[in-house]
Amino acid sequence: MKEIDLWNNTKNIESTKKITVNLYCDEIKKTIHPITKEKWDFIGVLIVPKDIEEELLSDLLKARYFKEYSKDNKLDLLDKNSKYYKKNDRMVHFVDLCADTYYIAKRWHNYILHSDSINKIYFNILGINNAKLNAESFGNRGFPVVYNRFFRVAVVYPLLKYFSNYFININNIFHEVGSQQEDSVFPWHTIYKINTEGKWPIKCLNKEIQFLEKDHRKNKQVNFIQLIDIILGVTRNVFDNSTKDEFKIKLTEDFSGIVKRLIECPNNFNSNYCANYYKRMNISFFPKRKLDPKSEYYEIDKFINQFYKNRDMDFLTRHQQRLL
Repeated sequence: MKEIDLWNNTKNIESTKKITVNLYCDEIKKTIHPITKEKWDFIGVLIVPKDIEEELLSDLLKARYFKEYSKDNKLDLLDKNSKYYKKNDRMVHFVDLCADTYYIAKRWHNYILHSDSINKIYFNILGINNAKLNAESFGNRGFPVVYNRFFRVAVVYPLLKYFSNYFININNIFHEVGSQQEDSVFPWHTIYKINTEGKWPIKCLNKEIQFLEKDHRKNKQVNFIQLIDIILGVTRNVFDNSTKDEFKIKLTEDFSGIVKRLIECPNNFNSNYCANYYKRMNISFFPKRKLDPKSEYYEIDKFINQFYKNRDMDFLTRHQQRLL
């Protein structure tokens, strides 16, 4: 079987080597950079191999409910009537971060750096600069089509990057409930395109994206959505420095080490900070330069050179005066 990657390179792969994954997705839409005033969308995808999903969920719960993550933590011994349990059973979202949820998110950050997360934590963050796009090139529906096109790239690119030489079955794509649920195209479009175009060794096993409620107490899988929500929030803030909230600043400081490495040293296979991050985590942006309004850049594969990593990390230089 031949694989065509996003650079239109072709190579032979072993079709007998297979992996099945679930994808947990979230987004930040219509943000405005406080200095440049550019409008940005961010898409986050957490990739969870099916064969370790229960183990990863157990690890996240051990980090959520105990003062410190350990694989030896016993979830069945938790006192669900205790004040500590209730403090750590709150919904975790970057936008609503408070003291209790900050410490949950901080422990998840510590888990990401822990050796137990190797081969369990895979994610991709894509930032889209709408100021350098022209919605008219995407047809009458404008930016909803923009989001659909880039969502497909945000899904396909990390799968090919992290699981090269595999045939990849996407068991389910999960997304937090929101406006996309009501869109006439979004729930089925990415899945349809992946399955019908046949350009990649990827197959979606369901016809539509599944939407999950925000409350992990109703569905434990929502912990995965909450995790990618946190990663999205801190990533945006590293570049925008857009909050004065105490806990958002503290969490951004916690995550800034891994974000900085993913931008400045994305291919460091010798890192002792977070083992193998170069083949499990990615942050990128599009486009590097303003595109010609006449360009049919909805064929994103043709504009792979417009994806880039280096942006000013305003949070890390917030105590310095920025020159405009």
